[in-house]
Amino acid sequence: MTFDASEQLRYAGLPVQCFKFTKAATSWLYTSADEIITLPVGVFLPEPISCGEVEYSGEDDAETLEITVTRINPVGALFIASLPSYEVGVTGYLAHRGSESEYVAFFSGKVDSAKGQSLSASCAARASRKSSAAPFQA
Repeated sequence: MTFDASEQLRYAGLPVQCFKFTKAATSWLYTSADEIITLPVGVFLPEPISCGEVEYSGEDDAETLEITVTRINPVGALFIASLPSYEVGVTGYLAHRGSESEYVAFFSGKVDSAKGQSLSASCAARASRKSSAAPFQA
């Protein structure tokens, strides 16, 4: 079933969220699913991770997303003392089990603040996405 078909049918979709964190040449790929998810962009490991809704403001590039991971997670550990001096990028992907070859990148930005016992990171978008989120196909 295609990504669009899965999104349109009320009970047919099995959505998963995947997140790619990057620091220079190092990447961490995690999914909120209970098993490994393989997308064309990489293999995402199960991890206690969640996010809210992407929030938009009136400005073109003012999208934000709050992502929560545990402090023992390697990405969470980067923020234990304070924000690191280097940029930590994040890209969020949506896919459906059974059609992982099609996915949507719903957010691309960088971590700009962190707080709490678990890492609750506020992520600001890098640039505005003017076009609709069309699925990528491998």
